[in-house]
Amino acid sequence: MKELKFTVIGDLHYKKRMYAARVEDLSSIMKRAAADGAELAVHLGDFSNDYLGSPEILNAYLNNTEGLPVFGVIGNHELESRDNSLEYVLPRLSNRIEKLVYGSLGGKTAPYFYYDIKCFRLIFLDTNYSLTEDGRYEHNRTASWGAPKENTLHDSLGEEQIAWISETLSDAAEAKKRCIVFSHASFSPEWKSSPDAKAVRELFREANAKREKTVILAINGHYHTYHLTKFEGVHYFDCPAAINAHWQSAKFHPYEESDPNDPIYTFDFTDYGEKGEAKGKSRLPYSALRMGAQSLFFKTPLSATVTLKENGEMIIKGSKAELAPCKVLPEGARIDTEIPDTESI
Repeated sequence: MKELKFTVIGDLHYKKRMYAARVEDLSSIMKRAAADGAELAVHLGDFSNDYLGSPEILNAYLNNTEGLPVFGVIGNHELESRDNSLEYVLPRLSNRIEKLVYGSLGGKTAPYFYYDIKCFRLIFLDTNYSLTEDGRYEHNRTASWGAPKENTLHDSLGEEQIAWISETLSDAAEAKKRCIVFSHASFSPEWKSSPDAKAVRELFREANAKREKTVILAINGHYHTYHLTKFEGVHYFDCPAAINAHWQSAKFHPYEESDPNDPIYTFDFTDYGEKGEAKGKSRLPYSALRMGAQSLFFKTPLSATVTLKENGEMIIKGSKAELAPCKVLPEGARIDTEIPDTESI
């Protein structure tokens, strides 16, 4: 029986001195993926908050030492910082761009695509559209961290992309492909999700009516928490963030009162130059990070390796992480420090 094994990486949020994610954390995940026998790796968006200013993390992913094919979706922070644009980010989502089948949008390459491997079709969606006041779907803009505030229906797909999904799934059913859908926002019926979640689930339903088990799994990031459910034969898997264990807009200063000279409140930090060259290592206090006032971080990264079989069986090999020591925890926050091992049919 054919099977596919791949590693998924939740929101890494790499940006020097902003969050705690490091190149070493990504390298650790990629080594774990290879040890698990993964055939490829996928990041679920918000991989970096500064693509233009972070050549070292792009190189570590696209040219990973394990030689794994890698893919990614666009998150709401992918275009953040300086002149980051869709045109710059899109070709840097994968080291197999010549084998991707892209959608088309206004005669241009659309930021959604699929990749066929064995009897599986990996579909990568872009949940970064929102509705303007005059009824148009607009993509998140260059140098933005999310949709324009005046727009509604954030985390949408847009009408053109929904039509493309329908065609892509219908074609997969005819070609007898099993589909895995990757996105930043979720389409789950029981958890936080995109405004288009109901419409997408209807497309899944139609494809599976055309051929049973055409769509078997949908995986997303974005919410920094773990959730797994099954609805109408499709598994919905929310993958937690790799290093950023928790973020909230209200500042709670978890590391504010910690001693910056105490090694338990610091982490190994490698500084990089403009071309991605390592400039030296040091110990950096979590309290020195620009988003450290409202974030909790893991000491080691989370990731998961998923095995899918042709008959629809799914096995998740998860991982655990420890929180970096801190003085204050946010009240009522859900903080998932584990992606559980799961076996489900």
